[in-house]
Amino acid sequence: MAGANGIGTDVPAEMRKHFIFVPNKTNGIYKGGGYLLQDGRLVDPYPTTLREMERDQAKDVEKIRIKEGPNKGIEGWANRQNLQRILVMP
Repeated sequence: MAGANGIGTDVPAEMRKHFIFVPNKTNGIYKGGGYLLQDGRLVDPYPTTLREMERDQAKDVEKIRIKEGPNKGIEGWANRQNLQRILVMP
């Protein structure tokens, strides 16, 4: 269930202040990637197999900078499978 700011109410209050709601179709810039481990460490590349990654509950994440809207300029980490790629040619 989502709260007033779009963050799930099942997320502990201590963590909610570190999240922002980013609407669909918001543009951002790719800044890098890595793997987020359950203990909060970020590693790149992940030094093991997919099976061990699953066992360790490592999440494939990307660092992005938001380009528009009320959160413009904010940088943060997003789960790679929640992002959509659009190629822009200059």
